[in-house]
Amino acid sequence: MAREVPPVGIVVLGRKHVGKTSLITALCGLKQHLECASSSVEPVLYPYPKNKAIVFWEFPPFGSDDVSNDASTANVKGIKLDTDLYECALLVCDDELAELDKSMLEQVLKLKFKKVVIVRNKVNASIEFDLTRCLENHSPDHVFSQCINGTEEYFEAYKPDKIFVLDTFDTDKFQFNDLDIYLQSGAGFNRANPDRSLRQKKSGGKRRISYLGDDMYQPAKRDDVFSVEQPAMLTGADGRACRTIEDTEGNDATRYDAGTSLDFSRWKDDISDLTADEDELKSFILDFNQSSPSKRRDLIRRTRDDLARWETETLNIAVTGNAGVGKSSFINAIRDVKPNEDGWARVDVVEGTMHPTQYNHPVFPNIFLWDLPGVGTERFRRDTYMDQVEFERYDFYIIVCAGRFTENDLWLAETIRQKEKTFFFVRTKVQQDIDNARRVYSGPPVFDENFVLRKIRWNCLDSLPTSRRGEVFLIDNYEPHLYDFGKLAMAIIQHSPPEKRQVATFGTCLLTEDVIKAKEEELNKRILKTALMVAVTDVSPIDVFGISSTDEYLLTEAHFYREQFKLTDAHLKKYAADEGKTKQELVECMQLKSTILCQSAKIPMVIEMLCPSKIKDIVLPVVTTLASGAVSFGIAIKFLSVALNAAVEDARKIRSIKSDNV
Repeated sequence: MAREVPPVGIVVLGRKHVGKTSLITALCGLKQHLECASSSVEPVLYPYPKNKAIVFWEFPPFGSDDVSNDASTANVKGIKLDTDLYECALLVCDDELAELDKSMLEQVLKLKFKKVVIVRNKVNASIEFDLTRCLENHSPDHVFSQCINGTEEYFEAYKPDKIFVLDTFDTDKFQFNDLDIYLQSGAGFNRANPDRSLRQKKSGGKRRISYLGDDMYQPAKRDDVFSVEQPAMLTGADGRACRTIEDTEGNDATRYDAGTSLDFSRWKDDISDLTADEDELKSFILDFNQSSPSKRRDLIRRTRDDLARWETETLNIAVTGNAGVGKSSFINAIRDVKPNEDGWARVDVVEGTMHPTQYNHPVFPNIFLWDLPGVGTERFRRDTYMDQVEFERYDFYIIVCAGRFTENDLWLAETIRQKEKTFFFVRTKVQQDIDNARRVYSGPPVFDENFVLRKIRWNCLDSLPTSRRGEVFLIDNYEPHLYDFGKLAMAIIQHSPPEKRQVATFGTCLLTEDVIKAKEEELNKRILKTALMVAVTDVSPIDVFGISSTDEYLLTEAHFYREQFKLTDAHLKKYAADEGKTKQELVECMQLKSTILCQSAKIPMVIEMLCPSKIKDIVLPVVTTLASGAVSFGIAIKFLSVALNAAVEDARKIRSIKSDNV
């Protein structure tokens, strides 16, 4: 069966007493309206029974206290008047055309609605007024003609798409029927035109897919008639026509295999905000819509595997240095593992590492940190060290010292460089040195911590060859939010092998502003592919990649966002305890939004709560894809986008309280 699509939202605007509600009531065939926007401070929704692909939203009258005259800033209970929720603006005026009508129309045009329609109401009032002035020469037809010409001239400079002159209490006359027919035929929106399928068949039933320029997401027009959501006959890679959903209706097993097509043109604006590779998207659409069933399954598996590839890539980080420099403490700090927690590395003041010791990441089992013995001892001589520690196993090295770098450190760095691997110099115990300097300080009243840091840095650099200077990170294992720990985390991400950069990003526990941005960028890249998986599920009755519920699939991805930004319930309880609050008190005090991204959440509810202006596709479940329980590609895009934004915002809020406590 054909897929349902979100309705065209028509926002109905006008001054007080121009007849907005009576117009909608007449169009919808209602004997009386239950509620009108004139008595409400929020939009009132009216389904249009003559065309289920259209809904009316009647706004409170502009010029009132509830709605600003400036449409670009008008807000009614958090629902912003913009083209994300409404695609067509219908401006209602009456026999007394006013400057306020022009002012509102100017603001509407600035918002770039896809369609702008003007309705002049109360023609009978103009006719009756003319009758009182011209009893002998009175002509209703002439007055009606004057109303048409006068309205067109009045709004001529604004070039509206359509103008209708009518009277809502005399629907058999004037242009009411013309407006009704215009709406019944889709109001100029192809997807709302009930005759689109018939016209496509009459025009030959075939369309080609264009992937050039701005048309990359939508089928090329044939005879200027096509529907962006209604599947039609497509030509396959071999030139033969693929069957439509209508052709295979009633045979679900065949429906997927016969060539169900994906069309993303409606969601082009949503896609353009993502950091996905454009060529990758074009390739997916082309391959999916023009490939055989077996190739489609392979494409889906590849996309699924791309999403999970980071989970199979292993990242091995070697940490080396002399005894007592803080290697174990560093390994604990970079993994955010506390004493007595699983995986905590035992801290010794003497060399306790007799062989490479592996420590797993607390969340991701494919990330390993290795505590290596220091080089230059009797047991680990330079000439055998590389073989003893299995040098080739590690993606990069972190060379740790607590004072000046030794000759053995410099030898190791040069050996690593010659073998074309990456390494970082890390100077630990910075806070201890600052505290010691403060104790013996006898200078000016204000102790200059930055002066001590500069002194420590130059002391380290002085022990390095000129060619290696500028690459020392000053850190303290017990104060990871201070000094260069964040810079080191970003250096690890940026210098990881390209195929492992994603796992390095997801495995970084320290959340500095730069790390938050890096995680956001990588997670943003996943949105398109995750939504594509939902789209495939939406058009296919076959469980081709193990997703039993698109809602569950999306919520699992959203929970991954919370894990990445350390916003799970367990994390929030820790933050709350540090602040002397309960978790609920912390959530309310900081206005954290990501907590609604739980497995029991409802996708429409989440979108509406996190981003009211994005509820276009879920406000009327009975007329959207949600009526059948399916989540569309566009809704998946919106949900994942607002979920990621909420997690990023909350991560920054949590980081701010940690910074305040430092």
